[in-house]
Amino acid sequence: GRPGPAAKVFETVVRRYKKHDLADDAAAGWVEALYRDGRFKDAIARSREFEAAWGDSPLRGRVAFFQGQAELATGAFADASMRFADLIKSDPDGSLAKDATLLLAQARHHAGETDAAAADYRKVIERGNRDRTPDALLGLAMILQQKGSGDEAGELLDRLMDTADAETIGYREYFYGDGVSVVEWADKIKAILPKRHISVKFDVTGDTTRRITVTRPTPLEI
Repeated sequence: GRPGPAAKVFETVVRRYKKHDLADDAAAGWVEALYRDGRFKDAIARSREFEAAWGDSPLRGRVAFFQGQAELATGAFADASMRFADLIKSDPDGSLAKDATLLLAQARHHAGETDAAAADYRKVIERGNRDRTPDALLGLAMILQQKGSGDEAGELLDRLMDTADAETIGYREYFYGDGVSVVEWADKIKAILPKRHISVKFDVTGDTTRRITVTRPTPLEI
């Protein structure tokens, strides 16, 4: 529950007892604690040190898992993709591989590798894990929408709202935080939209013309 102090303890153990049989355990714990404390660049640096010192450790997969998440958090999407892909390849049936598949999809999505990301999202969805499926459905729907496959994207959003607790995908952060939230396909999630919202509808009226209808609360409060 306190990753900052834990990181300090692990650091002390690693620095003082680097040749101890359990030093790699402490080093792996250090990487994880740094990641959970939001110190992503430090987590990446310590992961590289781990690889250099304990490359044959059975904990290297777990270290790579948190290194990949730290890379994802810092925008190093290509590095994160490589990390998760290697982790899955080295231990496809391991406990970390299932989470790594979703993370790989997200890293590839951010990197603009949408076809590969879509394939990974579909793998996650096919496995049917309740904790991972909502994020995969949302990610895949976003890609399909961008590619013009609106019908399938809409079906995925319907499935998302049918099978997932909306709280688990953090919708309140979007709707009730600071600033303005813009939602495409809002008709698919009417059940969770704020009661007071502005609706903008586009209708095709010709090859180069559109009709825009704006519906707002009365009185308008923003």
